Amino acid sequence: MTLGTAGGSGWRLQFRYAFAHDSSGTQDDYVRVLVNGSVVFVDRGQPVNRNATWQLVDVSLAAFAGQQVQVRVEANDGASASLVEVAVDDVRIFRGR
Repeated sequence: MTLGTAGGSGWRLQFRYAFAHDSSGTQDDYVRVLVNGSVVFVDRGQPVNRNATWQLVDVSLAAFAGQQVQVRVEANDGASASLVEVAVDDVRIFRGR
């Protein structure tokens, strides 16, 4: 998808996500979103039990105006013997006001 013309404003990425892990979670566990290879959002694990709840994320894409964009979601279970669950839904790219 191409985001209008260079210098255009108001482009947004919006999505909902849920991230859960058990008490063996570490900073090596994460969910992150990249646009054209640049990280625009990251949530990392911690050594506590975390239940999954839906969270809304809204990110400015102004830096990518005029470019064709690729959005990639990555999840990593980097800690040994841990449990990580990730869900992503309602992904939208739009031009706001």
